[in-house]
Amino acid sequence: MAKEWGYASHNGPDHWHEIYPIAKGDNQSPIELHTKDIKYDSSLQPWSASYDPGSCKSILNNGKTCRVVFDDTYDRLLPRLLPCSLCHVCLSLHRAMSDERCHH
Repeated sequence: MAKEWGYASHNGPDHWHEIYPIAKGDNQSPIELHTKDIKYDSSLQPWSASYDPGSCKSILNNGKTCRVVFDDTYDRLLPRLLPCSLCHVCLSLHRAMSDERCHH
């Protein structure tokens, strides 16, 4: 049986790279933000996204994650100011069993 990832001490974020070697790197989630190192950039514009609840095509809850698929025909889920010409949206929610960690 394959090992499963989770949020316990034996399979939490510190061990994900052992279960899935591709998860080892500097650009992985969850990330740790040090507020003392964060600098305000006044050139950034407000970020916003919205959706129409009626556009939800399916919801899959496997007990560990929840995947929501939207019909985004009118491109309302994408932030308008992303610096990219082609963007992909993936909404995946992971719920920890304690209040210690939260990953979206």
